[in-house]
Amino acid sequence: MPRLKFLSVVGALALAVSSASGAETSVDTLVTTFNPDLWGGEIKMTSTWSGPASNIAKAVLDNFWFSFLVFVPFLVLPQVLLIYAMLKFRDRGDGRKSATFMHNTKLENLWTAIPILALIIVAIPVYPLLYKMELPPQDADKALAITVRGKQFAWEYDYKREGINIGNDLVSGQQEPVVLVKDRVTTLRITSNDVNHAWWVPAFGVKKDAIIGRYTNTWFIPQHTGPYKGQCAELCGEGHGVMIISAVVVEPEQFETWMMLQKHRYPAQKVWDALIAWEDGKPVDGLRAALTEYRGKVPAGSQADFALQYWMAHNATSFSRSAPLPGAKPEDQASFPQRFAQWQNQQKLMPARRERLSQLMAATADADVPAAAPMLAQAQQE
Repeated sequence: MPRLKFLSVVGALALAVSSASGAETSVDTLVTTFNPDLWGGEIKMTSTWSGPASNIAKAVLDNFWFSFLVFVPFLVLPQVLLIYAMLKFRDRGDGRKSATFMHNTKLENLWTAIPILALIIVAIPVYPLLYKMELPPQDADKALAITVRGKQFAWEYDYKREGINIGNDLVSGQQEPVVLVKDRVTTLRITSNDVNHAWWVPAFGVKKDAIIGRYTNTWFIPQHTGPYKGQCAELCGEGHGVMIISAVVVEPEQFETWMMLQKHRYPAQKVWDALIAWEDGKPVDGLRAALTEYRGKVPAGSQADFALQYWMAHNATSFSRSAPLPGAKPEDQASFPQRFAQWQNQQKLMPARRERLSQLMAATADADVPAAAPMLAQAQQE
């Protein structure tokens, strides 16, 4: 048994090394999924009518078409009657006198009663839908429960059961997407940290105010995977137009991967800081120290190295979206060429940096895992 335990620990470490060397392809695929480009034009804001992506959106769309069919005669019939009257009763120049009647009680009662009846017919399916939109299903205890906080001019998402909090990207400062699970109930408790906002993703068919000091609630079931885009729908200040909402719907197993990655995010950030400071041809002491510290903070294994590779790729992608802007102030405009050249230089070094980190991880996998050393020693003693 002691020998078996020892070999199992060694096997886990070997798996970490092998997965780190081959993780880049799958890592970049995950980055594409979990870190979509909101401003690159690749993600369009689909509407409830053109691309419903939740059960609520589909119910709203079905209700819209039902209401449209009920009301379309009221749109078409008056135009038909108007054209008929214009042609039938036009002045023919034959001296006939125009009609002098002003009222027709029966006709007036009829055109009042029919619209009332139409409104009642439309209201019959509308009220159950409104009731459904306000109250989640009975099995909501298994739902993905998220608290949404609006602030000028971004959103924060707190995953209640998973213990995960996301907001702005740590590198680019852009809004991060809220990650949802396909075919799983999602409940949102929405509030604000400052002024009133409104959380609105048209494809999900929900729009709720975010009011300071209060919580509003909504729910839906995402039914199609992919990225979705929304917008703050309440005028909230000068940055209202850039207060974008991003959502990504994934399969359950992808969500498990995302949660695992999130738990390694902040420990991996120090490695990123060391990586961005390293230049090709320079000593790697700082990078090695950051890698050793990372491996001491997280449980050793293939997941830890895979997560580190992911966050380096994630941050590199975010960095490519953080090009400096000229700015409005004269001093900012004067320094823009220098700032842009520095950013460009950092961007060019990024592939070499990631490759150097991969080599360092493979070369130091056994030596730089302090968390694994006590396990090995204890297994040998037993």
